[in-house]
Amino acid sequence: MVTCIAGTPASVGNVALADRPVAFNQQINGVVPAEADARYLHMLFTIGKPIVQRASTASMKGMISKSSFEAIQLPLAPLNLQREFSERVIVTHRCREHTARAAASTDAMFASLQQRVFAGQL
Repeated sequence: MVTCIAGTPASVGNVALADRPVAFNQQINGVVPAEADARYLHMLFTIGKPIVQRASTASMKGMISKSSFEAIQLPLAPLNLQREFSERVIVTHRCREHTARAAASTDAMFASLQQRVFAGQL
């Protein structure tokens, strides 16, 4: 999903990846991948936000017409490379989550140890 009418021009081109069927109004354009990987397209639109924004009108709100949106061209890698990219994104997200959990656990242990030290329990 890509915002095409927004409160500010900077919000035009924001993207989200839906993991279920969704409904939305004319402010958002949906991109349904026929022969592309959804995660790859999500990242492509994320890094291609300036390209999407250039298709916007110069109005105070910022708006991209459906025809202007459909005319936007972004580079599409071969499907096997898209899938490889998506697999790497999944692995990267899992590593980030694991690292965040480990950091939170370390912080909790340090806070516990610090509390015991200042309480004279160690």
